[in-house]
Amino acid sequence: MIGYSILELSIIITIIVIISIASYPMVAGMLTGADKQSANDFAGQLQTAGQIYSNKTFKKPNGFTDFVTHAAPTGKFTISLRDFGLPDKSCAIAPEVIRCTAVTANVRDINFFWDNGKVIASFEGQIVNISGPNGIYGP
Repeated sequence: MIGYSILELSIIITIIVIISIASYPMVAGMLTGADKQSANDFAGQLQTAGQIYSNKTFKKPNGFTDFVTHAAPTGKFTISLRDFGLPDKSCAIAPEVIRCTAVTANVRDINFFWDNGKVIASFEGQIVNISGPNGIYGP
């Protein structure tokens, strides 16, 4: 007879399951690392958007609401949260903080804080980036 016995097939399936279980923590760690890097990149983009706002208006932004929008950037707004690839309306914009919840299946929250020209990124409650050594406008 040509083919595999039930015993041979169950051994192969068992090996595949063991390999899958063993590799899960590594894959999950890689996804978390990629999400943290995305938060870092977003913080840098927010920092740059604040600088562009300052160059366009010749004044220091008082917070995120001066230059961040949900819609396409027009007028004073220099960046849209749509550009980040975040789910529509998953982020709330306030002058001092942008709170993003339920960003992806793996990420519950990413927050960006405005601290007198500095953008601070918090990923799952852990600070991952402070953009600009002195913020946009120096010490």
